[in-house]
Amino acid sequence: MIGLPDYVFRLRQQNDAVDCSNKHGLIVGGTRGLGAAAAERLAGLGASITIVGRTAEAGRLVLENCRARSPNSTAAMFNMITGDLSLLAEVDRIASDVADLCQTRKVGIDFVVFTAGCYGSSAGWTMLSSTTRTSEDIDYWFSLLYLSRHLLIQRILPLLELSTAACVVNVFRAGSRASLDLNNLGLSGKGNLETISSIGLYIDAMTISLAQMHNSIEFYHLGAGPMVPYPVVENTTQLPALAWLARTLQPWLYAQSPLASEAAEAVVSLTVEPHRAVSRSGALMSYRLECVPPTQFIQSPDTLERIWQYTKSLLSHRGFNGLR
Repeated sequence: MIGLPDYVFRLRQQNDAVDCSNKHGLIVGGTRGLGAAAAERLAGLGASITIVGRTAEAGRLVLENCRARSPNSTAAMFNMITGDLSLLAEVDRIASDVADLCQTRKVGIDFVVFTAGCYGSSAGWTMLSSTTRTSEDIDYWFSLLYLSRHLLIQRILPLLELSTAACVVNVFRAGSRASLDLNNLGLSGKGNLETISSIGLYIDAMTISLAQMHNSIEFYHLGAGPMVPYPVVENTTQLPALAWLARTLQPWLYAQSPLASEAAEAVVSLTVEPHRAVSRSGALMSYRLECVPPTQFIQSPDTLERIWQYTKSLLSHRGFNGLR
């Protein structure tokens, strides 16, 4: 990236003035890319950070960076919880581990940032490969990008309610799709690209619904925006030519895209000072923190209710009860 975009420069200056020394945040997908950059930046502002991800070694390196950047490393806490976020049973266990950690440390959760899967996946499943189902017989992307977020938020709501100014930021594709088929909410017969395209609208609906149900917590859906990503194509065994092409073209394809550390400024700004950027919870935001007007379809009470009830029924059918 040549030069720093004006919006990044502005947000960086604003964020530098924020003191997060009394805050504890959960970064879901915090072992790489945007999530790791957000975790390290927030730690640099004094926050205690717990990251969730699959790879312990990657998480260890992020936590080392968090400690090194923290102005309050003796008092702040930095922890990692490992787990596969595409598996709902793992997500349920992660939620229990988060609750145990908070009880032990006598803290709540002031902010949650979800970035897992927003620029691809490290598990070898790619956006361009054939549709893949998890061991729980759920579409991989639908589980990773939507169901796991919904379930984890539901499970940790009591911890968020302990904070006086809790905030949940979902990073994916805010306002990117106008509508979907309400008679096929399971996305039956859809390929990876169609499924991923639709999931942004599910997160829009979840964000709006949660904001309506929980007035004491701020909920936002933030567009991921351009960023120099980790390569989406990582399965060099099954897709060697495509993987080689991605590695070769990346320097040119992303020459004008911000680095993860730069893109993280918007995530951090919305997380630590949500009212500075928007005036209401439930907002859909661009990567520049500009409000994205929700479509008439997603604002419909019928649409919101049907998506919410479908999700609740699907999770309950799989044994995840007690959801609000």
